[in-house]
Amino acid sequence: MIAAALDGRNEAVISFAGRSSLLYKQVEEQEDIFGEMLKTVTDNAVSVSVKNVRYCQMYNMVMIIIYVVVSVVAVMIVNHTVARPARKASAQLGSIIEKIDNNEGDLTERIEVKTQDEVGRLVQGINAFIEKLESIMKTICILGSTGVKTGTISSTMVCIAFCDNSTIL
Repeated sequence: MIAAALDGRNEAVISFAGRSSLLYKQVEEQEDIFGEMLKTVTDNAVSVSVKNVRYCQMYNMVMIIIYVVVSVVAVMIVNHTVARPARKASAQLGSIIEKIDNNEGDLTERIEVKTQDEVGRLVQGINAFIEKLESIMKTICILGSTGVKTGTISSTMVCIAFCDNSTIL
């Protein structure tokens, strides 16, 4: 092209300049179109990403609510099946022990067994212990009322605490 211009062929140079100018404009138009397409694709991708994030947030919120509800229900079930019976048994045992401490104890009194689980078995064991203690105290009362020496235990005091009034000497 430079040689053509030197030879006086200005028309070829002008024609080349016109075509290159046209090509430059077409490239610019294509760049603009590509930029718009890229912006559209980017905006769509961002929009989809935002929707996905919102979906994940909603999903997580629902899962947290479900977890809280299940946890509350589980706590209520444990409270109803384990803690409440254990508290009631403990209160009854405390009452029995307090009466015994105040010499008002009734060893025929038992703790009510409502369940057959670990708490129920524990209550049954306590009841068996009280029953054995009642048997021992009756034996001591009988021995005391017949005049048998019971060591340092005063048979009169034992009978006052644990026997009916007819066995007191």
